[in-house]
Amino acid sequence: MTWLPIYNAFCVFIFLVSAIFWQLEGVLIFLIFFSFSTLFLWLETVNINFHYIDSYWLFILSEAIVFISLLVSCLWFYETDFCHLSNASDIPLFGCFLLLSSSITVTAYHHNLGVNRNINFNLLLTIFLGICFVFLQGFEFNECNLTLLNSSYHASCFCTVGLHFSHVVIGLILLTGCLLIGYNTLTNYYTTLIIWYWHFVDYIWLLVYLIVYIC
Repeated sequence: MTWLPIYNAFCVFIFLVSAIFWQLEGVLIFLIFFSFSTLFLWLETVNINFHYIDSYWLFILSEAIVFISLLVSCLWFYETDFCHLSNASDIPLFGCFLLLSSSITVTAYHHNLGVNRNINFNLLLTIFLGICFVFLQGFEFNECNLTLLNSSYHASCFCTVGLHFSHVVIGLILLTGCLLIGYNTLTNYYTTLIIWYWHFVDYIWLLVYLIVYIC
């Protein structure tokens, strides 16, 4: 067990509190702290002989660029009289806690690989939380009175949230594969890549939440 999950949880706590109370200084502190976390993760994996690890990080970078492009579109087309897709303190905030909780459970699963035989409970809980987020997102879309045709801003928001929704579904499929196939067959390499992908899906939601529902 390393100190990194606790440190990352503290960083996420700073981000959420700052975003909810709209204190941009806290967001800046989060970015500074999280940069140290990213640097440590990179240094931790430099000497690990994972196959195609650089290609995997390039894939994650390309995914981040797509999300950032859509988020910039949301900011670019925003007008002061536009309303958000949902109330920031309602369904989207609950979605934050679901995904961040799943990040904690999948971290517990990851750190107990090869040590605890009951690790499937953590993986099952992660999948359950992800499924709850999917249903919550579907309920939000059903209750939303806006459509893609309302404005360019709302189209950008729907595309951003929809893209993230598809990534959550893909992540759930991969995690279910971990559960059904098993760690011994997938090996540590593929299991770790799937877990890192799920962390990416979790953390990118914080940016989506900040820009689509709060800004």
